[in-house]
Amino acid sequence: MTHPSLMPDTYLPELGKGSGYFLLAFRGIAFGGARCNCLNRFYENVFGPAGETVLTEIRILARYLGNVGHRRIKLAQPGCARLTHDEASLLSALSAAQNGDKALMEAHLSWLMAGSVCFEISQCLTAISETFQQARLHVTAPEAAPATPHTLPDKARLGVVGIA
Repeated sequence: MTHPSLMPDTYLPELGKGSGYFLLAFRGIAFGGARCNCLNRFYENVFGPAGETVLTEIRILARYLGNVGHRRIKLAQPGCARLTHDEASLLSALSAAQNGDKALMEAHLSWLMAGSVCFEISQCLTAISETFQQARLHVTAPEAAPATPHTLPDKARLGVVGIA
């Protein structure tokens, strides 16, 4: 049985290298590998001199979401091919930033933060998106999960419970 936090039928490898490289770092940092030499070396190989800077921006983003945000972000384990709904929203925010859709980016960040988006986190995500774009790594937003149909009882079964 699939964990309810994981998106059904959505797999990270299908979203391309940009999405995978971002979540590799974000998950690694969130699970305590903020100074992992393998991660640092990998980002240096992919991004060149900008590797250390973009990793620092991802650390800042993770810190903001974890310490300033008002909700707990659910993440899949590092190396997992599946995505949580929160990770999908994070990728959607990053994809929106790459596409210049600031309103959509901030909508996803607002949901992830469970509150208003401060200038610093918006700038941080924009900087990450620009570095990925300069490296020709497009971040693909996963398709929205289909809403589960809600069935309403027949009107004849509805009763007045109270008057407001």
